[in-house]
Amino acid sequence: MRSDFVVEFRSAWIEGQKLYIQTEFCDYNLRQIIDIKYRLFSAKSSDNDTSVVYVLALIDYFIAYELFEELTKSLNYLHTLDTPIIHRNLKPENILVMKNVIDNGQQFVKICDFGYAKPHDYSGQSHTRDKGDITYMAPEVVRSKHYDLKSDIYSLGLICGEVFGVNVYS
Repeated sequence: MRSDFVVEFRSAWIEGQKLYIQTEFCDYNLRQIIDIKYRLFSAKSSDNDTSVVYVLALIDYFIAYELFEELTKSLNYLHTLDTPIIHRNLKPENILVMKNVIDNGQQFVKICDFGYAKPHDYSGQSHTRDKGDITYMAPEVVRSKHYDLKSDIYSLGLICGEVFGVNVYS
């Protein structure tokens, strides 16, 4: 699968008992970005200057919006392939972020780790095996019920909450 929305596979090889996979380089994963963003924008102005706090909140919002828009495009790509793909392990650690590409219009958020991914067709196929990080799993997946592409959307919603600074578990 070659796409701007998915981290590019370069090569693979075996040395001894170990398998190595080389992919394109991405600078950060979304977990790192969320943590850095939180540290930067949760700071309050020392002199309680409301304009500084407002500007920081505005910058924080636009960063979150851009990340969410890119992630939505990436997931939409997977779900609109001829045979859609359910990622089944969508979480901030499996979303990579590249720097220095914004000016040339390239996608800068890419999905990786397709170890649990599965093709999905609409001919009544359903999935019941729970895969992925339980923190980001849809309830039907946790309960080993039938699920489909919507389970990735549920994970996306939880990730969106984190990107926008909402504690979705409170």
